[in-house]
Amino acid sequence: QNVAKAMAIAELEVAGRYVEAQHDAVFARFDADALTAADLALLPDMLVCIPPDRNDAPENAGLLEMLSSGLPVKVLVQVSDLLEEASIGTGRFAFGVRSARLATTAMALGGMFVLQCASAALPAMRARLAHGMGSRAPALFTVYAGSPAPAAGLSRYLTSAAAWESRAFPTFCYDAAAGANWAARFSLDGNRNADDD
Repeated sequence: QNVAKAMAIAELEVAGRYVEAQHDAVFARFDADALTAADLALLPDMLVCIPPDRNDAPENAGLLEMLSSGLPVKVLVQVSDLLEEASIGTGRFAFGVRSARLATTAMALGGMFVLQCASAALPAMRARLAHGMGSRAPALFTVYAGSPAPAAGLSRYLTSAAAWESRAFPTFCYDAAAGANWAARFSLDGNRNADDD
């Protein structure tokens, strides 16, 4: 907030528009609570990337709280293990949420954009990815990057494609701003045989 305050004052002074009688009172009460939605819209979004080896990091425990705050943060969580174990208190994202199930948990919070897909599906989901990145709402992108251990000699891309095709890591998108009900907000487009159980 001090940086924003100093920059606002400097911009006014450079333009020769700083009037002490008018602006001193405004900047005296200037703090984080003084920022309006229009002010926040001028700030760039923050992109947080969480690689698979940091999914268990203690600093990620507040991830869901950050996403539900309404700040336009964009979070990319890279998942590499679909069968990981999780338990309360082990440093998972929050209350033992497995990284492979993080997107479904975030959807329940509402008010944000959520995209889950395997890395092999990213080209097909590029329009939704761009939409989520351009959204002023918080956005979570959970991407399965494939198994780090060679599975039957397959590359990470092919294990990602296998998880996508088998729906072990299904593709879905939730956009809270897309409509008034779940039918408008939630999409399973991009999955093979999406109408089948």
